[in-house]
Amino acid sequence: MTRTLRLGAFCLFSCSSGRVTWSGCMAQTNRATITGTVTDSTGAVVADVAITATNTGTNVPTKTVSNHDGIYVVPNLVPGPYSVEFKKDGFETLLRAGITLNSTEVARIDTVLQVGATSASITVTSDAPVLDLETASEGTNMKGDLVTDLPLSIYEGGRFI
Repeated sequence: MTRTLRLGAFCLFSCSSGRVTWSGCMAQTNRATITGTVTDSTGAVVADVAITATNTGTNVPTKTVSNHDGIYVVPNLVPGPYSVEFKKDGFETLLRAGITLNSTEVARIDTVLQVGATSASITVTSDAPVLDLETASEGTNMKGDLVTDLPLSIYEGGRFI
């Protein structure tokens, strides 16, 4: 009980930049977290997966990305109903719905992504160059050193005789 009172007194009387941080202490106590590991169908971890946890009651999304070990954390979520979307190129997008988070809960949602079809698109942003079919000409630019240093054997074995 004494420890609780000290913590409450600390939060109540702590000042940061001239204002009382009591609301900051209380705001963190009712938040939830979603965490887990993303793997593929062989069990290998998948890095850089875009994860979006959306509060289905308010439609507020919270985004994160899995690290190089496939681990992700979506912290500081308001308790309520959520859906979580996992998206990465080369894999099928996975949507987990019907997740209800309670106050201070840490929900572990490990996910297995299935390899999906990849698609490619090509966008042309400029016109093709115009070809001059009327004039027969061909040319190139070369540095003088390159021409001088060519290994040519002319004028009886030397270039400058």
